[in-house]
Amino acid sequence: MQKRNLFFGLLMMLVLSMPTMAVNVDPAQGNYSTDEEFTINLTADLTSTSTALQLRLALTGQGEVVSYTPPAWENGALGTCDNTHAMYTAQSVCVDLVKNKAIAVGESLGVVKIKAKDAGNIVLTKSDGNGYLVGDVIVADTGTLGTYTITAASTDTEDTNTNTDTNTNTSSGKNTDDKQIALYVFSASVVTTVLLVFVLIYMKFPRKSKENFVPI
Repeated sequence: MQKRNLFFGLLMMLVLSMPTMAVNVDPAQGNYSTDEEFTINLTADLTSTSTALQLRLALTGQGEVVSYTPPAWENGALGTCDNTHAMYTAQSVCVDLVKNKAIAVGESLGVVKIKAKDAGNIVLTKSDGNGYLVGDVIVADTGTLGTYTITAASTDTEDTNTNTDTNTNTSSGKNTDDKQIALYVFSASVVTTVLLVFVLIYMKFPRKSKENFVPI
């Protein structure tokens, strides 16, 4: 009996001393723009057979978690972020996953959607409590999962719109000026024509002098 307990004790120590993995991500890195949303696929990467897994992920940097969709397992998923059993917050994913059979390597553990905010970096890490269950022991799995670079969104469109508006306003102003000049020229032509008519009439019908004036 003692030899058996010693064997299982040594086996458990061996399991705990091995480099352990519980979860991987795809993609593990990438470049995104501010205000852009992107998804991260979580997959199982267990080094020992297990039917239960604790996801404890932390998000730091210029981004926030906007959703987490768990895998469609029979026994479901239980959120542990707070008393409302939320599966995620803006900076974390915290959920217990249980299956009625062994979790296969490469099997989906859900999908996380992240929204980039300001320019900088976003880092997704496996925090304390992350791991999978072997017997009655949680095999811990910590470390960095993914790093993502966030750059400021391009302003080329805004510049183009500004230039277009400027050109439009300039063209509109020029067209208005041209119309006013044409109106002035037309008015001057009319006035000149009227004056010429009066001059011609005056020259054709001169006024009679007082000497030749005979009252009726």
